[in-house]
Amino acid sequence: MKRFHCDCGNEIFFENRFCNVCNNSLGFVPKQQLFINPFTQTGYRFCSNYESLQCNWLIHESDSNPQCIACRLTRIVPNLNKENNWRRWEKLEVTKRRAFYTLLRLHLAIPDRILLPQQPKNGQSQNGQSHNAQSTSQLHSESLSLLFDFLEDQRSNPDSALDFVYTGHANGVVTINVAEADDSYRIATQQCMHEPYRTLLGHFRHELGHYYWSVVVKQDATLHAFRELFGDERADYAKTMQQFYTLGASGDWQNRYISAYASSHPLEDWAETWAHYLHISDTLETACSFGLLPSDEIMGTFHRWLSAWMRFSVTFNALNRSMGMDDPYPFVIGDMVKRKLQFINCLVKGEPLAC
Repeated sequence: MKRFHCDCGNEIFFENRFCNVCNNSLGFVPKQQLFINPFTQTGYRFCSNYESLQCNWLIHESDSNPQCIACRLTRIVPNLNKENNWRRWEKLEVTKRRAFYTLLRLHLAIPDRILLPQQPKNGQSQNGQSHNAQSTSQLHSESLSLLFDFLEDQRSNPDSALDFVYTGHANGVVTINVAEADDSYRIATQQCMHEPYRTLLGHFRHELGHYYWSVVVKQDATLHAFRELFGDERADYAKTMQQFYTLGASGDWQNRYISAYASSHPLEDWAETWAHYLHISDTLETACSFGLLPSDEIMGTFHRWLSAWMRFSVTFNALNRSMGMDDPYPFVIGDMVKRKLQFINCLVKGEPLAC
């Protein structure tokens, strides 16, 4: 993420709504990726979730939607009669905006309106109506939209209609178990699953990977090239996932995959690699913005970009260890993963496929 400053020169951060020095009101213009004061610079207004969720994203006056481009894509929220769910929802929206920031930086299209029929699953819609479980409709590729359902199950709310909520993606709908917004739950799950890394931002980026596969790969002539690198996505998903959870990853998974989970199915390999591409892109931009790397290190070829990351990630991990913290990037990028990252880079930048 790039560095931001108030008009007074004070440094401000992505979630700020006010400058801590001059008390200037601040709002973020998503498509221009800058902060302004909407009370002194006309043409924008705050998202309707400004007060309730501390959303600081702005809406252009020509847009009639009361919510910003990130908030409006949330279809279902958890039961807000539970006070803790307000905190969870706020954290989920903050993380979604951070995930969207990177998509916008990479010039990836984000739907600005809901195209799906309103078929909620559980919890309540943003207008406060309660709903029981329902399945989502099938989408035609030409109308594939993006929606978010933030659901809870009986593990965190005994009154929930759902026994178990899986975080996942189907037909343009990203479902996040709201318990993932609780550090204790997420860390316990990470330890149970023997995962080296599990974050809320990682969940969003992974599931967005599934969405963009449907948009960028599934409907394009790149499908053959995808299968050459990642495997055939038509492999029985339920069967391969059951095999993975029963037997685990193969002993040599590190030679081909960014994570053990990526080895479970070609679509999971894509989503994991996509998430890492976003992790790397955002972190390198942050490093350059704070003067830790020269900007030309990440503005050149893919190989130069990745080489900069390979070097910086060592520093990144060492800094954390100096504070007694775990490595923020406990992964090894082998040659096959490099090819997969380059494939994604070509798709994102609209360049000829290099693989």
